[in-house]
Amino acid sequence: MFKDGQCLFKTDYQDFITHHFAPTKAETDQATPGGSTLLLPMVQFCLKQTNVTAADLGLISVTQGPGMFTPLRVGVVAAKTMAFVNDVPLVGVDVLEALAFAATKRRQLKQGQVVESVVNAQRKQIFAGRFQVTADQRVEKQGDSQLVLAEKWAQQVSSQTVLTGPGLKIVPEAQRIGLSERADVAVESDEHCNCDIAAVADIAQYRLANGDVDDPWSLSPIYFRPSAAEEVRSAKSGS
Repeated sequence: MFKDGQCLFKTDYQDFITHHFAPTKAETDQATPGGSTLLLPMVQFCLKQTNVTAADLGLISVTQGPGMFTPLRVGVVAAKTMAFVNDVPLVGVDVLEALAFAATKRRQLKQGQVVESVVNAQRKQIFAGRFQVTADQRVEKQGDSQLVLAEKWAQQVSSQTVLTGPGLKIVPEAQRIGLSERADVAVESDEHCNCDIAAVADIAQYRLANGDVDDPWSLSPIYFRPSAAEEVRSAKSGS
């Protein structure tokens, strides 16, 4: 929860389940709920902590991917529903952009510098996006995001590039070491490679100020690939 660029309250699944989740007696006999199950209770908890209702919000933002099918679907649908029901502006933020923007702010990058952000797409693949820093220290996407083998991506990293994102962790160790030893490449450390909620909020607020909001009816998640069920159906139809 943010106001005027300041974080009023935040939580994540691990923090919520450890410190704030109070299961009923029936729930204590069951397996610990997953993040998708606890999403709405977490949202409700955040609203309570800041003493506001969903209708009081001036903006709802959600990361729309790229990511895994079920978590994205649940998160985006929840945000779209809240925005529509409460008539609140909605902004979907690309995770790759948020990662690149956070690195730009953290490193105080200059206009024209390049950031490549990557997330783990499983199957030894990453989803990669390339961004260039603008004059006002924001980031502008260069071309489409790519789903590519992590090993192949590492072989193609160009000079004068900052690399960030959790996808770096699945790049083969020898290649990661090679990239970190290159004088013309900066590799972010693991502690800075996860999506920063403050960066998401900043991007969303900037877009709202410029009248660039999303339609709750048409905002769609960015998936790595179709769901397992869709892949099976596609394989059957092609056989």
